[in-house]
Amino acid sequence: MGTKRHRLRFRVLLATTFAVLALGAAGTAALLAQRETTAALREDAGADLAEAARGLAELLDRGLFERWRDVQVAAALGAALRDPASSSEAKRTELRRLRETFPDYALVMFVSPEGRVVASDSGLVEGVDVSRREYFLGGREGPFAGDVHDAILLRGLVKRLGQPGPRPQGTAIPTGPGEPPRFVDVATPVRGSDGALIGVMAAHLFWEWAEDVEASVLGPLRARRPGAEGFIIAADGSVLLGPAPWRGGRLTPVEGSAGVSALQQIVATANKERSHGHGAGYWPDPGRVGARVAGSAEFIAGWAPTGGHGGYGGLGWTVVARQEAETALAPARQLRNRILLWGAAAAVAAALLGWMLANRLARPIEALAGFSASLDNDEAGRPRSSRSAGSVARTLEEAALTGALSGLAADRDVAAANFGRAREKQLESEAFLRSVLDASTDCLKVVSLDGRLEFMNANGCLLMEIDNFEAVRGSQWASLWPEQTRERVRQALATAAAGGEERFEAFCPTAKGAPRWWDVAIAPVRDPAGQIVRAVCVARDITARQETDERLQLIVESAKDYAIFTTDHENRIVDWLAGAEAVFGWAANEVVGHDAALLHAPEERETRLALEGMEVAQAAESVPNSGWHVRKDGQRVFIDGRVTALRDPSGALRGYLRIGQDVSDRRAAEERSVLLMREVDHRAKNALAVVSAALRLTRAPDLQTYIRVIEGRVAALARAQTLLAQDRWTGADLGALLRGELVPFLNSGRKGGPWVEMDGPTVVLPASAAQPLAMVVHELATNALKYGALSSPNGSVSITWRLEGGPQGILRLLWTERGGPMISVRPQRRGFGSRVLEGTVRDQLGGAVSVNWHEAGLSCELAVPLVRRSLSDGEPTAHEGRHPEPTP
Repeated sequence: MGTKRHRLRFRVLLATTFAVLALGAAGTAALLAQRETTAALREDAGADLAEAARGLAELLDRGLFERWRDVQVAAALGAALRDPASSSEAKRTELRRLRETFPDYALVMFVSPEGRVVASDSGLVEGVDVSRREYFLGGREGPFAGDVHDAILLRGLVKRLGQPGPRPQGTAIPTGPGEPPRFVDVATPVRGSDGALIGVMAAHLFWEWAEDVEASVLGPLRARRPGAEGFIIAADGSVLLGPAPWRGGRLTPVEGSAGVSALQQIVATANKERSHGHGAGYWPDPGRVGARVAGSAEFIAGWAPTGGHGGYGGLGWTVVARQEAETALAPARQLRNRILLWGAAAAVAAALLGWMLANRLARPIEALAGFSASLDNDEAGRPRSSRSAGSVARTLEEAALTGALSGLAADRDVAAANFGRAREKQLESEAFLRSVLDASTDCLKVVSLDGRLEFMNANGCLLMEIDNFEAVRGSQWASLWPEQTRERVRQALATAAAGGEERFEAFCPTAKGAPRWWDVAIAPVRDPAGQIVRAVCVARDITARQETDERLQLIVESAKDYAIFTTDHENRIVDWLAGAEAVFGWAANEVVGHDAALLHAPEERETRLALEGMEVAQAAESVPNSGWHVRKDGQRVFIDGRVTALRDPSGALRGYLRIGQDVSDRRAAEERSVLLMREVDHRAKNALAVVSAALRLTRAPDLQTYIRVIEGRVAALARAQTLLAQDRWTGADLGALLRGELVPFLNSGRKGGPWVEMDGPTVVLPASAAQPLAMVVHELATNALKYGALSSPNGSVSITWRLEGGPQGILRLLWTERGGPMISVRPQRRGFGSRVLEGTVRDQLGGAVSVNWHEAGLSCELAVPLVRRSLSDGEPTAHEGRHPEPTP
């Protein structure tokens, strides 16, 4: 009986010891695992939330930058907007075209420099004075982006494009009762080619655009982090976007409101460090009691400031994403509970093992006890000493138990240490891998070398709208792509299988048919031995960028009046758009890769290109680019535009964007206007000089005769002036000039015909020669009327002319009188007419005159060059520098 009692007690003791050790090890492992996992999950959640906040901030900055750039491009390329003389309807058409490229434009308008709305895309608010509005004042000075504000003037009058149902003009957007729509403003000045302000182009952008962007980023975040929430905080502390109790409020310290303080600290930190980060704190949460502050709960938060994009500087917003710590850390508690559960199961198993082990250990002890008892008794069975067999058995039993327990304790310590280290490494590895995969906003896939899908991260499934990855696991990756793209996908996979890397952009709809554009990169995956075993694919959703590029491309391609092209840093042409082909005549394949100098006129090729590159590189801005260029057919065109530096993210010069408009007609008109003004000034001075000379030199026997002679000479000048004005001072027809001076003698006269007969080709006199020749003809006609053929009833005058050397050669005009008074001797005195004849032809027109006095009448030949050489530059101009001789 004693031996059986000792055996039972030994079994219970050993089983209990094993169970306690197992439970202790499980409890210790559970506490260690919970602590390590909690720290890893806290860091993981913070990094994930910070990455989501950073992604949302970047999308907000990029979205506003695109709208900010849209209005600048439209203002620069809109011919009707830049033309002060264009109608409001023409301006309205261009504004409507811009609004239709993006559904979240509420209103696009053109405002005069005085601040009155000239035109809007829908005709709303036209004529309204907006001179005190911030977007107008900012837009006058340069490209402007304004913060969120309520729409008061347009409340109930505008609607987002793309909403279901009819969209009659004036239909309001759906908002809450009494809630006006909210806008973000962008504006830019509209300037003429001379840089003068023509007006301001402004656009109101629906704030719902930001809510859509927030949903696109936080939707996948909420799928993997239930309960995640986002905030957008303005620079003045206003909550632009957030949960309902927060939205529309302002961050001001409130007693007992720890969350406002925590959010203020986040905003202050983001604005100070200008980078994203994460942390934890207690926020007010109505209806809950937190661990530290009444009415609050602990949240893990990530944040990022908006810093602008490109030339757009941003509005100073702060983006915050948060998740309740209790939800984020739930996996740690679940792991602890699982470890404790498995620990309890292990304790039961250990107890059973101890029970069975005690039974095996007890058998040799019982044998020793029996042997000991036989030694203590004599042959009659009586005890030989006072020491009982039970005492010996207990001694041996305790010794064996002590040794067994010592061995088990040592094994337990080694096993616990190994388990702790292995578990710690496993948790670190799992947490790191999970944080990497979950933090990625891209679609990550692992593909076998034969093209089958083996893995896709959770965010990738969300992007591809795959509800259950198991449904597509093992399918061909190329089968997810459209038919026309599959060969490209197979080629990329083959490159990765051969050890290379590949990148491409292509269209692929989601599993539910939503259109998507992807930027895809694929690379090989190697095992520890270096063998390629799989391929990893990273696909980024670039649909928004592609749509923006397509809208911009549509705007650019529709601008056929503008030559738009890009060059690299060495001035070689890289991109050649349709407008450039229309202006210059070269197709893209004829000029891409060539030096842009071929477009410039020869006299501007060297200095202008070097100057443009230096100015742009030094100022990092756009500079005017105006000058004479050459078309493919050799025709010269005057281009008025700008050249802008293109830089990479590091600021290094990458090339140039050139935008120019063919203003040759306008340039020619301006030059004609300047020339006309100079010609009018010159002719007026000449006319006044001639009138002054006529007044000084005219001789007459009485005042009436003097007045009549002066009036005739001034009338000759006036008639020539009229002819020039009719042809806009480009010249005067010689025949018309002669008829104007001799009209009284053309239709009536002597018997048998008119007094004056004319014969010669059509000749257009330069403006500078018309009035002098008119004076010469007037003096010849006056002399003939007073002394020559026109003073006799039987007299006649013959006027013939011809051109030598073409339209810009020498005009030879012959004046011949017949039937007048007989001339016996050559006149000895030179009157005013003779001096006018010689001085005008020789000195003013640079020609020659030959006068012959015959008995039958006067003969006068004029040789007048229609083109002369300038004394200043040697180029041909009118009537200067050479004196032709009349033919004999």
